[in-house]
Amino acid sequence: METNKQTALKQLLAQARRTTLEKIHRFSLYVCFGDTDAGGFVYHASYLRLAEQARMALLRDIQYDMNKMVENDHAMLIAFHCSCDYLKPAYYNEELIIESQIKEITRVKIEMLQNIILAKDQSLSARLHIKMGCISPQTKRPTRLPEAFLRAISSISSISS
Repeated sequence: METNKQTALKQLLAQARRTTLEKIHRFSLYVCFGDTDAGGFVYHASYLRLAEQARMALLRDIQYDMNKMVENDHAMLIAFHCSCDYLKPAYYNEELIIESQIKEITRVKIEMLQNIILAKDQSLSARLHIKMGCISPQTKRPTRLPEAFLRAISSISSISS
């Protein structure tokens, strides 16, 4: 038999799915010199760091503190899969817009798509597919996404930072 807590968790997860799947978070930045290679292009590994900045901005915008996830929920959000398609180069001092969208959310993982767009012509520079989950800081073993995180993530709207 299902308990009230299990029912509440299922409802919270359903709410998070309804709220986030169609929402896009936008984050803009300018490419700094340290993100470029000798040819002046954004270095391929820098795209991963830029996408991480956008994910952290998303969490800040919904007022979710990752430190509290560790302290209160004894969980750490980690990426366990990442793929990146490089479509058009970006250059030093170029403005980029990073769109982040949750494609799937379950009790144990979040799947996101992130598009890195060149602001000058709105063309797609790179597309990333990220899968994240939680681990226990003590055991380093997988654990469920905390309820507080699911509540916060369900507050995503079409916001920009």
